[in-house]
Amino acid sequence: MQKFLDFFRKNFVGRNRYYHNAFNTRFRFLNSQKKKMDSLADK
Repeated sequence: MQKFLDFFRKNFVGRNRYYHNAFNTRFRFLNSQKKKMDSLADK
């Protein structure tokens, strides 16, 4: 049972971190795009 829990925790947490990072990267990218657009609109 402990082996299964370790396996589950390792995989689930790892996958979760991967999705979290992907989401953060996409969000940061969209934010920087928006800032670029805003700065262009200001000019």
